[in-house]
Amino acid sequence: HQQRNMAAMEGLNVDTLTVTLNTLRTLRSSATLFFKIVSEGAKEDNLTEGQNNFSERAMKVMADVKTHLRELETQVAGLSPPSNPVNLGNTGLLSLDPTPDKLPLYYQLLDCYTWMEKVHCYSTIMHSLFSGNNLKRSSISSPYSAKRRRPVQLNHNVPQQQVDGIIQSINQMFPDMTLNLSRPFGNNAVVQVDLYTSSQYKVFQKVTDNANAAMLNFCSSGFSDLAVRSFFTWLHSFVSLFTDVCKRCNNHLHNHMPPTWREFRTLDPFHEECKA
Repeated sequence: HQQRNMAAMEGLNVDTLTVTLNTLRTLRSSATLFFKIVSEGAKEDNLTEGQNNFSERAMKVMADVKTHLRELETQVAGLSPPSNPVNLGNTGLLSLDPTPDKLPLYYQLLDCYTWMEKVHCYSTIMHSLFSGNNLKRSSISSPYSAKRRRPVQLNHNVPQQQVDGIIQSINQMFPDMTLNLSRPFGNNAVVQVDLYTSSQYKVFQKVTDNANAAMLNFCSSGFSDLAVRSFFTWLHSFVSLFTDVCKRCNNHLHNHMPPTWREFRTLDPFHEECKA
């Protein structure tokens, strides 16, 4: 019951926040219209008539601004603070720095912290999902399977030295693709290949989608070191993204796009329409 009540309260808070943002948007539109009317001034040839029309229009828009402002104040008062506020400790003092070039640091740090929280949450969910799949070929036991197969050892928690060694070896394999390793949450390692920013170009958006699919394909709970090496080997194949030709149609471009797909085993380039 308590969880249901909390979910209902959060849903209500989201609805109230949505209405508040819509009111704020309306208020900004009314304020913009008021300043536009003031900047244009009276345009009629008759100065007296133009002045009267100008005053009426300005007073009408100003009344709308006051109405929307009262609505916004009422709605803001009805908002409740988040149940789990983000606490950045002394870094919150960055927002008080009057220096213009340092003020954005706080918001960038807040975005980074929120993103890392999402990564930690999603990795926990993925760990619980993949831990139930040990890559078994068959659920039927065979008298010969025990002799041919080695027992699968799960490597979810490995020593930090082993992780550092794998990343260092990958950096040596691909000098033109630098991997940076960090541990913002203690033992949980995060590998950064490049700055994470959403691209406005469709070709890079498609490569990102394919990389997400590749991570699921190469994920292996029993052979984590091989899975990591295989994924970064696949990712490195995009170094020739704009020079490779499609293995099927032998063209550079198809629908104005280069081959944005790489086959998992052979790393052959394909267009999205040619890979099927």
